[in-house]
Amino acid sequence: MGEPRVSQRRQDGYSIVELLVAVTVFALVFAAVSIGIGRALELNRGNRNRSAAAYLAARQLEEVRARSFSSVALGSTTCAYTTSSCNLPSPYTVTQNVVWASPGNTSTSCDVPATSGAALAYKRVTVTVTWPDMGGVAPVTSQTLLTPPAGSYDPNDGHILVQAFDRDALPLAGQTVSLTGPETASQTTTSDGCAFFSYLDPGTYTATLTTTGYVDRQGGQPATQSVGVTASQITRVQFDYDRAATLSVGLVAPSGAVIPTGTYGIAMTVANSNLTVGYKSYQQAATGSGTTRTITPLFPTRAATRSGPGTAPTPTRPPTPAAAGVRSWPATRGRPPPAAPPWTRST
Repeated sequence: MGEPRVSQRRQDGYSIVELLVAVTVFALVFAAVSIGIGRALELNRGNRNRSAAAYLAARQLEEVRARSFSSVALGSTTCAYTTSSCNLPSPYTVTQNVVWASPGNTSTSCDVPATSGAALAYKRVTVTVTWPDMGGVAPVTSQTLLTPPAGSYDPNDGHILVQAFDRDALPLAGQTVSLTGPETASQTTTSDGCAFFSYLDPGTYTATLTTTGYVDRQGGQPATQSVGVTASQITRVQFDYDRAATLSVGLVAPSGAVIPTGTYGIAMTVANSNLTVGYKSYQQAATGSGTTRTITPLFPTRAATRSGPGTAPTPTRPPTPAAAGVRSWPATRGRPPPAAPPWTRST
């Protein structure tokens, strides 16, 4: 008899390449699942935050409705969870903005009609709730209108609408506007650059902006405008207001002339199409040493600005500024500059 035959099977196992491929496929699948789980958790957290924010917004509006009409102050207020008196859970912040609104008005007090008068009867309250790490999630915003009790205001009173814009004609928010006259009031401009003063006694008022380092289009610090209030009318007043700019002027003395020195500076005149009369004199602002003088404060503008000596500070021949493309007319001894001086423009 012959010996029994033994079946032989391959005992090679997996190769290194096959093992690496399997690990790579597993890693890719695990990464995709992890990303999906992370996004699901983030979406769930965002929905939870929005639900809590919606509750806080509704609670804030209910608190506003429970108060008397006159106690709801105009302007913007912000309350964060870090402030104990706000009674807010972490990590939410509630911002409340109150502006006047007229019947049929759907946006802000900037759009109220000039003849609305006593019909300007509502306060629009906007509550916005935010929280950290919002990503692309929009904040929760809710609004309500408050109506004053009948007879709360005199229909013969008038209103003042102050609008503030920067050098690019964009609304300037967060600026404090003070009003003095028959009555005194103060407000902060909204995100639309508006401050609305309602139900004022007729008369003449002065509107003032006093932000440090800012000037109006005429270089005024503070910026002021006189405005009259007429019964049952809205008077609008506009401020162009921005951070002050400076103009550096280089002086070149003609042959035989001497550039004055000393702490008194050199009186300079600046010409610009944005100025009310086309030019403005700076008696003390044009200070400096050597051949350089700095004129400030000026309203920042892209329009061409021209400068030159305004009066002769010494008996010597007046110097002629000529640096960085700036030339000037001779000293005018207090008179406005000529209509077409031989200067070049400097922006």
